[in-house]
Amino acid sequence: MLRKVITAGSTTNFELINRWGDRLEYINAYGPTETTICATAFKCTGDLNKYQSVPIGTPIANTQVYILDQNDRPVPVGALVNFVYLVLG
Repeated sequence: MLRKVITAGSTTNFELINRWGDRLEYINAYGPTETTICATAFKCTGDLNKYQSVPIGTPIANTQVYILDQNDRPVPVGALVNFVYLVLG
């Protein structure tokens, strides 16, 4: 029996989470192809209506993540961005 789904590689949406989230654990992950499939993960639980889009989550174990804008400047935590430049440190 399937108990957990981890999506990565493309943007997920609330429709998918709502379709599967009550039957299994749904984790949205993100990672640039050049480094890994999953560099961050977000467990999709609780009230997701407070988000405008599905968060990419926090860094996986033993990593640090720096999200930069198109000018290589750090983006504030929680900022909405159109494209993520992810730097693993």
